[in-house]
This record gives sequence, C-alpha cells and structure tokens, in this order.
Amino acid sequence: MRIWQKLLSIDDEACCKNSHEYYIDKNKAAPKPDPLVCERELAWRNYVRIRDKNPDFPFNLNPIH
Repeated sequence: MRIWQKLLSIDDEACCKNSHEYYIDKNKAAPKPDPLVCERELAWRNYVRIRDKNPDFPFNLNPIH
C-alpha cells in the first residue's frame, strides 16, 4: 500500500492516464496484462494480491458487466 501511495503525485502523473482494461464491448472489460499498465496500477495489483492471498488478481475475476 505504501508503494502505491508513493506513486501518487499531486498531478497524478504517475498514472498512465489510460484504462487498465481492454473493452471487449460496451458492457464487458478484461484487465490488461501487468506489463501494459502503469506502475501505480501494478503496485495496487500487487498489494491486493498479497492482502487477499490471490496471486492471480485481477485475472481470475469475472469480466465487468
């Protein structure tokens, strides 16, 4: 969580400013692979993986619908 917080700047410049998902259609999305997301999103994913003991987060979740 601390790494994620450190990556937040006042202007939010640490974020890639793009979606962290691929939109399959207007009602469904799938997460982008780790190498294609910004450092801040990757830090968040790693935090949730440790917190929830879910090493495949967010890839083992149902698509957004």
